[in-house]
Amino acid sequence: MKTVVLGILLIMTFALAACGSAAQEVQAFNEPSEPIRLTVFVYDSCGGCGVGMLGCGACDVQDRLHFQILAQFGDRLHDGTIRYRLLNTRLDIQNDMWLEQSEYFGVSEELRNILPIAFIGTAYEGIYLAGDELVPFIQEMLDRYLAGEAREDIQRDIMLLIE
Repeated sequence: MKTVVLGILLIMTFALAACGSAAQEVQAFNEPSEPIRLTVFVYDSCGGCGVGMLGCGACDVQDRLHFQILAQFGDRLHDGTIRYRLLNTRLDIQNDMWLEQSEYFGVSEELRNILPIAFIGTAYEGIYLAGDELVPFIQEMLDRYLAGEAREDIQRDIMLLIE
């Protein structure tokens, strides 16, 4: 009798272990394999901290946008779901990065003068948003991007928002 009970317990243990690993595999399949990139470019004339200059100008535009993004995505930024960068095109190297990203993402010439601009995902596969009020729309577009919706469909809807 003890042998039968032990045999049943052993079978149940293996069955539960198999179900647990299958659930982990499904969960892992639905999670992105690496963080989604969120790169935001802004122009802020702050700074002026070089030699021979008095004080530093406040980075009001940059700070406002940064805190809006932190408020909206705080948990996703801290858990590693999103890899976020905020760059100021006032600096030459970051301006060059903005021009490069714009080219890779296919940003039209008329939109290349609109800042701030946010890029979600990677070049040739990602989407972008531009304009002063872009932060409220990032969440919706990011969710659609993560859900696997076609890049072209999302970008078309974004272009309607920008216009």
